[in-house]
Amino acid sequence: MPLPRPGPAAADLPRRSAHRVAGRTPPAWPPRPAPAEEQLSLRQLRHQTANTWQRILCDLWTLADDATAPEARALAEALERRIQSTMAISDALFGLTQNPGRMRDRLERLGRHVLRALAAPGQEITLEVVAEGEESSPALHLAALRVAQEMLANAIRHGLHARLRGHLRVELCGISGGLRLRVRDDGWGPPEPERIAGQRGEGMALMHDLAALHQGRVWLTREEGWTVAGLDLPPP
Repeated sequence: MPLPRPGPAAADLPRRSAHRVAGRTPPAWPPRPAPAEEQLSLRQLRHQTANTWQRILCDLWTLADDATAPEARALAEALERRIQSTMAISDALFGLTQNPGRMRDRLERLGRHVLRALAAPGQEITLEVVAEGEESSPALHLAALRVAQEMLANAIRHGLHARLRGHLRVELCGISGGLRLRVRDDGWGPPEPERIAGQRGEGMALMHDLAALHQGRVWLTREEGWTVAGLDLPPP
């Protein structure tokens, strides 16, 4: 069965309509029972791996368009880079092979490797990380990191799809034992609200369920040219 062909990725496409919210806080996703954390871990691992392999397949299709192209070495290097980034993302999230380190360092490492794993060839996407107040619990730190990974992946795969350039800003702030996370991108913007309600993907579902484990809330809006994905986690 032939694989689906990827969409254009070399030039900006016409801007999609954006859902703009002014002067009010967007509603959280409807509440539902929180699943077991082990089930969420497996789902997130599968989702992150699937995102990376999808990007790899797009690269292979690009090369297949011209079978005589001499980019075989470049493709091999790209494959190695994406696989290494996938491993580094898991390490930043769960500390599988080394001590995770400070929260800001983990966020910066996570963002850098999500970009390496999912950005299209030739895209120039810059990353900015700001972290203030790291007195929250390790459990909330891990929850924020896991939600940040999904937010970054959504921003790269959807908000910055087919954009030659873009910027991502990650903001983490500890407040009275809780945490506030914001991931901003200057891409296309989210779809219309009725499409959000009817086509909520696995990435947004994972964000919601990870937040629900700690009685938190997740939301998405558009502010002054930025798409903002937000997570609020109360003190444990």
